[in-house]
Amino acid sequence: MTGTIQITGPNQALKGTPPSQNKTFTVTNQGQTTSAVTVPIVNDSSLKVVPVVSNLSMPTTIAFLGLDDFLLSQKGGTVIRVTNGTISTNPLLNIPVGTGITQGMLGIAISKNSQL
Repeated sequence: MTGTIQITGPNQALKGTPPSQNKTFTVTNQGQTTSAVTVPIVNDSSLKVVPVVSNLSMPTTIAFLGLDDFLLSQKGGTVIRVTNGTISTNPLLNIPVGTGITQGMLGIAISKNSQL
């Protein structure tokens, strides 16, 4: 999936705003407003929040393999690999898991000796 996503919202000069406060933004994809989202504020000017992937199904955890390369687990039991913002064609893992509110695939870890 490719496209341009425009995010608009409150003035980004939010110095002094407590980190616990969230702000609501409007997300527009290819000219159509899709939803309003609430995101946390980053007060450190050396950090920037940049979305790198979309259309996920309840992501829970990521594990970095390298720069612009990570594994992402989704609560429903799927693990995908994202490289340079592109989701792998096929999931690396797709297993049945419990579906209750506190059940599912809730974490991921990799070994330093992993060979992917």
